[in-house]
Amino acid sequence: MRRPPRSADSTTRRQYLKRVGGAGGAAGLTATAGCLGLRDELTSPPTAIGGTAASDVNSLSQEAFVEFVDRQREQYDDHGVWGMNGTEPDHGAEFAGAWTRRVGLDSDGSPVPQPDSASGLRAVVDAAAVAYRTPDRDGAGRQYYQLWLWAAARLAGEHDGGLLAATPSLRRVEVGLTLDGDVKMGPYSPGSDRTEGSVVVSATSPGVDGPAASFPLESGAIRVVPERTGFDDNAYAVAWEGDATDPRSVAGTCEASWGGDGEPSFDLSTRVAADRRRL
Repeated sequence: MRRPPRSADSTTRRQYLKRVGGAGGAAGLTATAGCLGLRDELTSPPTAIGGTAASDVNSLSQEAFVEFVDRQREQYDDHGVWGMNGTEPDHGAEFAGAWTRRVGLDSDGSPVPQPDSASGLRAVVDAAAVAYRTPDRDGAGRQYYQLWLWAAARLAGEHDGGLLAATPSLRRVEVGLTLDGDVKMGPYSPGSDRTEGSVVVSATSPGVDGPAASFPLESGAIRVVPERTGFDDNAYAVAWEGDATDPRSVAGTCEASWGGDGEPSFDLSTRVAADRRRL
């Protein structure tokens, strides 16, 4: 597999997420400036960014994760955690923990941490990372995991008191992670751009029986984010980019192994961008 370029700002990014995410999993948020009026196609749309430091001390139980999946299925339908499958597919990996984050983008382009509803917001993104233990395959005494990443975003609508008058449009949904500790990142999926049809996400290493799911791609494109992906940085991020008023999602999976009995430790990040359409 081709090695993605090393990110020049990986250390700064990792330190930033550690600072704003916090070891206890508090949301870290920032916003990027953008055009708040009619789209000019030259200015980046407002973007809300959130993150959390994932470890064994702030993981959801399997039962709590199933409840989370059910809620997201009701909210996003085929754009939920397991895509068009609806529920978690059968596989041979062992659940080891899950972490979630919600971020809102308000009407003036500012981020809102863990909003209870979409009232007064332009857009909302929900994200999750799930770790599954897989067998040691090389006898090196490392603990292997398959990590599942998911994010879906929606515009605030009438049913939750959103700002319909702003006539916004989703432009980007992203999810990613940066691994910590004595870790090695393995293959990831998807590993290239997808622009049509359903997107299949599954483990790519031979003999790994991890989760797999298909996601609709009605418009836009799914792309690996090169500035936040690299084996040297132990980082992977994938995004949907386009122009839509209906919910959109992005999912990915990557292999990782920690030395000894190491538990998963990483920074989960998610981004949503939305602007106003031309009238």
